[in-house]
Amino acid sequence: GVARNRLLAKLASTAAKPPGDGFRAVIYDGDAAELLGATSASKIPGLGSKATELAKHSIHSASDLQRLSANELQECLGLSADGAARVGDLCRGIDESVVRSADPKQSLSASSWLTDATISDLACKVNSGRS
Repeated sequence: GVARNRLLAKLASTAAKPPGDGFRAVIYDGDAAELLGATSASKIPGLGSKATELAKHSIHSASDLQRLSANELQECLGLSADGAARVGDLCRGIDESVVRSADPKQSLSASSWLTDATISDLACKVNSGRS
């Protein structure tokens, strides 16, 4: 997923996985709104364990959270004031988390499998093992 911040990129990456096409870009505000509308509220960081509370208040998508103020999020979901403010930002696609580059890989491994058998020999072995 490609987006303007870490949260939207992660959500876009998740949305692009099968049955998606493997790639999702969130470039415009409309793209972010569409993605947040299709994202389960429990996928917002900090809300994974709040499924019961979310269902109780008929909150299904990240965009459903947008109708609640920070005080309402705090009261409905049992969040701290800081947690409610953070969720309020995240459900609107606002994420100030720092994106770090991954450490370079320290090792690389490769393996190969050699055989004298032909592809049709291998296919026969695979098919003969099935009942």
